[in-house]
This record gives sequence, C-alpha cells and structure tokens, in this order.
Amino acid sequence: MAISIMGGIGMMSFGVFGAPGLGYAKDRFAGESLRKADSAAYAEHKNAQPSSFLPFIFDEARGLDGKKLGEVQQHRDDIRTELAKAGNTDRQAVFDKLNPTERAANDASIEGDRKTLRVDSLIPATMAVIYLLLLVYFKLIGGYKPVHIDAESEAAYHAAQ
Repeated sequence: MAISIMGGIGMMSFGVFGAPGLGYAKDRFAGESLRKADSAAYAEHKNAQPSSFLPFIFDEARGLDGKKLGEVQQHRDDIRTELAKAGNTDRQAVFDKLNPTERAANDASIEGDRKTLRVDSLIPATMAVIYLLLLVYFKLIGGYKPVHIDAESEAAYHAAQ
C-alpha cells in the first residue's frame, strides 16, 4: 500500500514539474529552430511572452505564438482537404502550397516536438541505468538478505544504548 501511495505521489509531482518543463523544452527548441532557419519568420511567429522553467538553471526562451501557429496548421489542413477532394494525396504537395514563412514555422514546430521527445526520453533511460546499477549492487553483495528483528535482538540493541 505504501509503495502504491509513493508511486502515486511521484506521478503527481512529475505532472506538476514535468509538464511545464516539457512545455519549456518545446518552446525553446521550436523557437531556436525557426530563428536559425528564417529570422524574419521567427520575428513574425515568436511568442510575445517568454517561456521559463527553473530560471536559476535555464535561460528564458521564446517559443512560437500558439495562435499564429494554429493559423498555419489550419491553413495546412485546409490545403490538405482541397487536395484530397481533387484526388491528390501527395503529402509533399501540401507543404509546397504553403508560403515559405508558413513552411518554416510548421517545420520548426515539428523539429521542436522531435527534440523535446528526444530530451524527454532521457528520463526513462536514466531510470533504467539506475535500476541496472541497483541490480548489480545487489548481485555484488550476494543478493537481498532480509533482516529479522526478534525480541532478543531488540533487547540487545536497547541494552547497548
């Protein structure tokens, strides 16, 4: 029961701290990607408010404006629908119809998502390494050895105090 409660507390605390961290990472990576690809598109699509996470560790980052990015994605989806009605299912044709600024913003958003997932994958990889180290440690000490506390041991312990 206690282990389940600790697991639940861990999941909730990760939700409280992890979600803002992932949002910051997405903003940072998407903003950096667009700034490197097309500085004019970055100036047009950057968010007015900077994103921050653990300000004593990470610098502020400006991601993409969600409203403007939503408009680009809506335009992309409208083009996809028009092309599908015409019988064209070529994915590249959709992106060819976007203007260069929209294409750069869309590509930066995708790149930001991919980099965020790569960074986020470090968390379970680190946990796996820690569990493997625990496994090796217990193998080195001869396995898990339960400790039995009986009345004599407890009395001897209190007598030594």
